[in-house]
Amino acid sequence: MGLAGLLLAACTHSLIVVKPDIPGDLRPARTHDYPVGEYFGPSVTWIAGTAIFKTSDCSAHEFPYSVGSDMADLLKEIDRASFSRVDPLTGPRQEIPGVRRTIAFELALMRVSLSSERISWGTARRTVEAELEIRVVLSTDGHRVPLDKVIGRGEAQALGSVFAGCGAIGDLIPTAIGRSLQAAAADYMTRIADPRRF
Repeated sequence: MGLAGLLLAACTHSLIVVKPDIPGDLRPARTHDYPVGEYFGPSVTWIAGTAIFKTSDCSAHEFPYSVGSDMADLLKEIDRASFSRVDPLTGPRQEIPGVRRTIAFELALMRVSLSSERISWGTARRTVEAELEIRVVLSTDGHRVPLDKVIGRGEAQALGSVFAGCGAIGDLIPTAIGRSLQAAAADYMTRIADPRRF
């Protein structure tokens, strides 16, 4: 492989740190008058990954990103607004005397895909699609009931010059990820507000 091939294969961009702008009106639809225990798995407490292109034209470009603990912090905020008390747990099956119900955020999976499509001689349409899935398990008196996966999808799209190169899409990544986090939070609130869950 020549020098050009080595450079192309090693095109990893700088880490993108995503700090989502969560609307202030993102509040639960109803509250529950009982306490819950709350557990977060490692993949939920720190979300990070690498955004990659779906198309071959820019496939050598990779964009590492980090959401950090922001999604877990948002879920904690929702729980504390939804229940009379929230007790942190050190494990998904831990029990606390007097607390019958627990919520375990066991696993988070974030996928971020990129595409760049030339639509004219000098213009390209760049698209970023982000999807977050969180597996949540509810327990009442030790009886575990999987909650349907909480899902949030976000997209960002823009037109730009083809001469800007593949790296120009990096500006869209925080927007798409931020929208997926907001959508996941809204999805979780809708599900947790259902009194039939517990």
